[in-house]
Amino acid sequence: MLRVLVVDDDSAVLRVLADALSLAGYVVREATDGADALATARTWQPDVLVTDLSMPGIDGVEAIRQLRQDPATRAIRIVVCSGTVDRVEQERLAVDAIVAKPFDLEVLVAAVAGQAEPPRDVEPFPSV
Repeated sequence: MLRVLVVDDDSAVLRVLADALSLAGYVVREATDGADALATARTWQPDVLVTDLSMPGIDGVEAIRQLRQDPATRAIRIVVCSGTVDRVEQERLAVDAIVAKPFDLEVLVAAVAGQAEPPRDVEPFPSV
């Protein structure tokens, strides 16, 4: 069963995302910011991370960078759920899918379902 870590600093959005993915049959854990996401990803080892980018403290971009640089978390598939990223950014961020906010829950669940593949090798997030 696919393990999904959902990250958003908006508690209402976090709840909606987590509930939709749980109802779709995924095992879901939640994180409210990038620091919480990094700690949970390192200990729980999700298959997929669904994250917003704009969050206080460690934002989604920094969390993705750290996950991609760590050999233990590099292969986690990442779905960005944000209103602040476009397809050009998808390649730069080394993410697997983007779901634009405001989002359609069916599109989000389909994006996560599309990540149900064997782990893959990912290049580290480039240093800036």
